[in-house]
Amino acid sequence: MVAFVKACVCRLISYKHQVTHFGVFRNVKCIQNVWLSRGLPSLDLRSCSFTNYGNDQDQLYRMKVATHEDSELQKQIAAAFIGKGGRNIRKFGLDCQIDLIGADIWVSGKDVEGVQKTVDRVTTEVQKIKNSILPIQETVLTDEDEYFHKEICSIIIGKGGSKIGSLIFEIGDVFSLNSCDTGRVVVMGTDTEVVRKASEKIQQEVQRIKNEVLATFSEKVLTDENEVSHRQICRMIVGKKGANIKRLISETGMDFDLEVPFESRTNGYVIVTGADAEVVKRAAEIVQQEIQIIKNGNLATISEKVLTDEVDDNHFKISGLLIGKQGENIRRILSATELNAKLNILAKNEKINHINVLGTDVEMVNRVAEKVQQEIHRIKEQILLPFSGKLLTDEDEEIHNRICGKIMGNRGENLNRIRSETGLNFLFEAYEGHILISGREAEVVNKAVEKVQQEIDRIKDGSFLPFSEKVLTDEDEEIHNRICGKIMGKRGENLNKMRLETGLDFHLQTTHKGHIIISGTNAEVVNRAVEKVKQEIHRIKDESFLPFSEKVLTDADEEIHRRICGKILGKRGENLNRMQLETGLDFHLQTHKGYIIISGTDAEVVNRAVEKIQHMVRRFQN
Repeated sequence: MVAFVKACVCRLISYKHQVTHFGVFRNVKCIQNVWLSRGLPSLDLRSCSFTNYGNDQDQLYRMKVATHEDSELQKQIAAAFIGKGGRNIRKFGLDCQIDLIGADIWVSGKDVEGVQKTVDRVTTEVQKIKNSILPIQETVLTDEDEYFHKEICSIIIGKGGSKIGSLIFEIGDVFSLNSCDTGRVVVMGTDTEVVRKASEKIQQEVQRIKNEVLATFSEKVLTDENEVSHRQICRMIVGKKGANIKRLISETGMDFDLEVPFESRTNGYVIVTGADAEVVKRAAEIVQQEIQIIKNGNLATISEKVLTDEVDDNHFKISGLLIGKQGENIRRILSATELNAKLNILAKNEKINHINVLGTDVEMVNRVAEKVQQEIHRIKEQILLPFSGKLLTDEDEEIHNRICGKIMGNRGENLNRIRSETGLNFLFEAYEGHILISGREAEVVNKAVEKVQQEIDRIKDGSFLPFSEKVLTDEDEEIHNRICGKIMGKRGENLNKMRLETGLDFHLQTTHKGHIIISGTNAEVVNRAVEKVKQEIHRIKDESFLPFSEKVLTDADEEIHRRICGKILGKRGENLNRMQLETGLDFHLQTHKGYIIISGTDAEVVNRAVEKIQHMVRRFQN
């Protein structure tokens, strides 16, 4: 009887689908507690042997596959084994039941031999996962200086990872690069030979960058510990568009560069670099002299804060109006008071709500600060207005921009006309998906809101647009984007040309996946435009895309997918070229996320190529 109850309970645990990891573990503990409380023999969950439950007619065999001693790695291995939504387990097509208890994997079934075979497959897969999680590593030294280390790493990796991607393609297999620690990069991978090759290649690249790109010698030159003073010095020594530093290089005849590292904002220094140690040393002395001249003469050592507004957007709006276009307003304020001072407005990401008034005389700085405070108060009264109304335009960014553009008109002509006709004085501001109308009087704002709402409705009725048709492009997003790009042309040149040639006035939207929307005010015009665009799509497909194509799945895991593609392609495409020569198959191969596209002009050739690539994918997966 005890054996029968054990078998029934364990079968319930083992065959209950989609039970959470903690739920299964809790149930097992519960069952063990029941066993103990009733004086029954405890469940045997040892991994070293089979455990069977039930009588001879209905037995359930279970066996554990250990993952790793480290608890964190146990979780990673178990999660990778199961896959998102159980995708990896389903991929195996196993006959036995797989359960996760704690961080161990349990295999259960009614057939001893079947359980053993499944355990062997699971063990192999766990080992593959462990190999990928616990990679082979090699360290490549860069530079102990943090600035040069970052420069070297950025050049090796390239914009958007383009350089490192090219290196992976050249080597023909996948590896990863960790550049977090100053002075070194760590090359990681699952294949010793690949990691060795990649390390050698990166070492060569580091040396090349040091020799050809980065200056060999550098000197730090101190500016000022005060952050505001440091910024002033940097701006003045570099000059507008680098004019001052170019003048220094020209006057001295020395070949050097001046860097202002981002990290030096709080450390207060600049870096002089060059290919010759003596030149760098002399240039550093000259730069130090220039800094001292700036400090002695032009550096504003007195500063006073003037508060603007706690809201970031209001702060920068006030600052912009205070400075004016190319500094016109602040020059007017200072010239009217015959005062000489400077304003310092820090960058937007600094989360500040004040302006620094800088100068060399305390009284002058105080007077300028008072004047600036008055101007800020005036701006807040006139611009940061107490009454406002919000008007929705459209969630679609393109439609929203068109509505705002039509309301504003060329250089604000339409908006000024509305103000003139209605006699209403209000502020118009466009934000994402809506317009904000604000003013000093509630009644004026309400009337302006009504008027602008009428304009929005009129624009929508006239322009957005009673007739529209859908034209299919391609389900593949990349192909869809390429078709749309060719139809639109650079800055819409092709589309405008099509409109001129056909005499059709229509609007075209390409933001929808897999199709284009053609709309207009006349049904016949829209239909004719649809036919023209369809012809253009067919022409583009005939010219740009091969008629027969098939998709070959690789792996949902991006790293595994890239490794498979790298092995199929080989170094500089050598493996693929060799396969095409050996088989005589003429086809085109494109790699996408999680799959490969095989295309060509002959259906039979494409099918044979697909079989060949599928075979290679399976071989590399195993």
